[in-house]
Amino acid sequence: MEAAGIGVARGLRARVDFARVRAVHVVVAIELTAILALGLLTVFAYPIWSQVDEEPDFAYVQTVAEQQ
Repeated sequence: MEAAGIGVARGLRARVDFARVRAVHVVVAIELTAILALGLLTVFAYPIWSQVDEEPDFAYVQTVAEQQ
């Protein structure tokens, strides 16, 4: 008689479909590569001090400074 759980673990290990595990690893690698590529594209596509965001921020700080 085998110790509790040893036979079950051996049976589960034997049923692992390595092709499916490999496919999941490939999908995860593709997703991480896409995230990295899109992140780098975003970083290099927009200027550091974008007028969309910085101008209103600067105007607010200037208004607060002038009122004090």
